[in-house]
Amino acid sequence: YHSYVADGLVTHNSIYGFAGADSNSFMHIKENFAPIETFDLPICYRCPTSHLTNVNRTFGIPILPRPNAPKGEIIRINKEDIYRFAKGGDKIVSRYNRWLAPVIIDLATHGIPVCIPDKELVENLKKVVTKRAKKCPSTRALREGFEKDIRKYQERVSKIVNTKVLNEEHKENLSLKEQVETVADSNSKIDNINFVLEILKYYQNRSGNTSTLEFQRYLDKLLNTSPSSDCVTLSSVHKAKGLEADNVFVLNEGKVCFDPRNSPELQEQEKNLSYISLTRAKNK
Repeated sequence: YHSYVADGLVTHNSIYGFAGADSNSFMHIKENFAPIETFDLPICYRCPTSHLTNVNRTFGIPILPRPNAPKGEIIRINKEDIYRFAKGGDKIVSRYNRWLAPVIIDLATHGIPVCIPDKELVENLKKVVTKRAKKCPSTRALREGFEKDIRKYQERVSKIVNTKVLNEEHKENLSLKEQVETVADSNSKIDNINFVLEILKYYQNRSGNTSTLEFQRYLDKLLNTSPSSDCVTLSSVHKAKGLEADNVFVLNEGKVCFDPRNSPELQEQEKNLSYISLTRAKNK
């Protein structure tokens, strides 16, 4: 779904395997349209030398730094210490949306303005609450409703995965594409609910059991979508593709990729996401 033609070049610009992407797309083009001529573009004009050395070592991709590229820095810190380092213009990226929630709370608590430029994500997060608000007028009921929704989506994913493993003939009559899309959609919903649930837990610890409406007002204020030079921006790794900042924080970088339970295709996607997260910074 993400192929296009630019200056006569067929370009595939997607990291979503379930949305039509394929990590071997370029090889397919070479096979299907042979003979063709390829040109290596090995220079990275964004990253410092230390970041590219890390990428070369981790992924075996021989990208070279630009002439006179700065050395740069790679530092490991605790998530609880991000507020000590983060300043306006910095970017925080995360494989899962739910990992962003406690960081947003922590930065806001320390008076550091934050921004989530992904308005679609913010709207989806607000819809998570709106969907439950009528049935759950209090934050206690809202929390119970969220936990119920998570179990429902987890059961849906488990049913598809387990029936695929146990019996290829019983898959709820879903095609492979439909199975993949259903699992991806369910996992996305779980991720968004967990995001809001993290914020709700913090809100309850501070304010007790209040009306859902009051929590919605708190959430609206917290999830700012108006960027400014004073803000630290937060996004998923997917939405960070093509973007950059002087300093980038990668949440739980060690957990991003290479889950041995994943299929080869999913492992390849996680590897792509890890590569993207490690190549957004121009400095540190």
